[in-house]
Amino acid sequence: MNKNRLSLILAALTAVAIAVGGFFLGVQPQLASASADEAQQTQTDQTNATSRAELDRLRERFTTLDAMQASLDGLRDSVPATADTDAFIRSLDTVAGTSGAAVSSVSVGEAQAYSAPASGTAPATAEAAPGAAASPSATATAEPSAEASPTAPAAPSVTTNPLVTPANFSVIPVSISIEGSYDQALAFTGGVQDGKRLFLITTLTSSSSTSAEDGAPDGAGRQTWTLGGFLYVLSAPAAATASATATATPTAG
Repeated sequence: MNKNRLSLILAALTAVAIAVGGFFLGVQPQLASASADEAQQTQTDQTNATSRAELDRLRERFTTLDAMQASLDGLRDSVPATADTDAFIRSLDTVAGTSGAAVSSVSVGEAQAYSAPASGTAPATAEAAPGAAASPSATATAEPSAEASPTAPAAPSVTTNPLVTPANFSVIPVSISIEGSYDQALAFTGGVQDGKRLFLITTLTSSSSTSAEDGAPDGAGRQTWTLGGFLYVLSAPAAATASATATATPTAG
């Protein structure tokens, strides 16, 4: 091997070494950086797509904001944050005037803390009274009964909301006595239930007097109807009230 050939080999080896070194020292970092930039761009595109979808959803919801606010106002009128029983009693005069019935008395009890019902479903049928199954008359009957005993309907499942607690929800018992005919009492009951304030009627009783009233035929008596039920109050949670106050009050600075 002569000197010139050895020089060419050394020069070729040197060139290869420079090329390999240049790749690892110059090209490889650039390729890694480009790959990282591409991954970041993909992540950014996904984030932007999610943000655009959320903005589109918010724009759509904004178009129904007035309707949702009106619905919220109606719910607040139905179950207000304060008892405000005076307004409810005043509304009874309007219902009485429309129905033709006359309100004779209104009794409002003390507010009671809400008690959540037990979860689950109530039994569909009541247990038989002790000794009913062993009744001699039941076993001695030879012919089957013409009609089957009616089955009690299944009770609905109890649904509760953890946001409604005894601390923020209360129940006010109310009793209303009115005078009027059956149709007037029916119209009054419907008017009270259709009012702005939610009034759950749980009992309805009637009684008639034997003495004739002014303007009534001889022997016609006065008919009195008593409606018993509950009003409800849902106060704003303390945390929500504090947050709203903090948001509405500018900080000093």
